[in-house]
Amino acid sequence: MKKAYERETGGSTDWGTFLLGVAALGLVGLGIHEIAKANRDRPTTECPYCGRTFPIAYAGDLPAIANVVCPFSDCGQEMVVDFRK
Repeated sequence: MKKAYERETGGSTDWGTFLLGVAALGLVGLGIHEIAKANRDRPTTECPYCGRTFPIAYAGDLPAIANVVCPFSDCGQEMVVDFRK
């Protein structure tokens, strides 16, 4: 893939830069950039068990209180999140 790129463009680049460019184009193609922009405004919470922070996905209006499961596979603990704070 890199050789084809260099052959077509006539330029050469280091492998890391090339892979970063390909990965970024792939993410844009998949719409990941739009998903990331949409997630920017989502509320986040910190898991009291593992201490990691993660965004909360919800449909409709944000509830006052929600039962949430930590998305990290090595944790997975259930918690109650109060969004009124």
